[in-house]
Amino acid sequence: MAEAPTEKPSTRHTWSRDPFPHAAAQSAFRALVPYCRLGESNFEVSADDTMTRVVYDARAGEADEIERLLQIAYERVLREKPAADPAPAPSGDRSRRAARRESTWTLGPGLQVFEPPAAALMAAIDQMIVRVAREIGATEYATPHLVPAELLDRVKYASSFPQHLLLCHSVAYDLDELDAFARGGRSDRGQLRNAGFALAPAACMILYPMLEGRSLDGALRCTLVGHCARFEGPRPHAPERLTAFRMREIVVVGTRAQAEAFRAQSLEFLTGLVDALKLPARLVAATDPFFGRAGASLATLQRNMGVKHELEATDADGNTLAVSSANLHGERFGSMFGIRDEEGNVAHSACLAFGLERWLHWLTSHCGEEPAGWPELLRTGLSWPVPQTEATG
Repeated sequence: MAEAPTEKPSTRHTWSRDPFPHAAAQSAFRALVPYCRLGESNFEVSADDTMTRVVYDARAGEADEIERLLQIAYERVLREKPAADPAPAPSGDRSRRAARRESTWTLGPGLQVFEPPAAALMAAIDQMIVRVAREIGATEYATPHLVPAELLDRVKYASSFPQHLLLCHSVAYDLDELDAFARGGRSDRGQLRNAGFALAPAACMILYPMLEGRSLDGALRCTLVGHCARFEGPRPHAPERLTAFRMREIVVVGTRAQAEAFRAQSLEFLTGLVDALKLPARLVAATDPFFGRAGASLATLQRNMGVKHELEATDADGNTLAVSSANLHGERFGSMFGIRDEEGNVAHSACLAFGLERWLHWLTSHCGEEPAGWPELLRTGLSWPVPQTEATG
């Protein structure tokens, strides 16, 4: 009887390059490393002011490919030139730290179930945003959690963020294959076929096909909760970076003046909200983690135009996370879908997004889950005054 071939052992390898100019570039490189065929490997990344180094385990014949991808990632970050981080956010009152996540149950990687009272706090966060949406005249929309896969191509999400896509499959529409799948009882059987759908990676993209070819009588103002999903790779899932999550958005589609006024209103609102909550956070210019050959130029364009700002919060352990974003789309979606504003021009759009699970993580890290510790704004259901800006009609 022939012996089974023995598996080649892994050996330790070191790849190193010159240091990046600042922490933002170092962070961007770290985010790319797991995609360099290292997602399931044992590896360590050292990116500081003295050297950029990756130490990893690989079998014979694998190291060349891994290091080719590491070089691509390294050069991509150098081309993108991420903006240097602003001054650190204030640490806040750490005496408010409390026991956290006691009412959260993990179903699987990046999948969490929230029991009371965490679920109640998330609902209170959502209702706070809904009150703001109503004050600016936004109406509630209900949307599915699936989108046609072709929509992701159309809005260029698939080419910009392929690392986050989660595509749906179904069992082939064939009796023999259905029987074979039922006998196997496994989701990785060959009978699976592309269903033509994907889990929605963002909330507002679902709205624009609905408006295709329309001429608006006035600004469309709406709000919705998207049940979204993004694949985060095989790396450990932090509580605030989940595979499945909820995103509450407020969206305005209209004239350029209306979209820009709403974005200005959003930035002013986020600033006032942080002051009211008295928790550590800062508003910063940001870029998205674009992939592909055009990634560097897209990130540079986004940064130079100042079209994306994030509310970067600091939890009680000193970790930062983006809990909200204010985005100015310009004519992007209006042009893609042939949407016209009330003046007959290509419509502009803007959105204000809140990651509800991220907000929950941030608040519970400082305040705990019990209502008695919540900020007054959430505990009493008070409505935060919405800044009034011209051209909001």
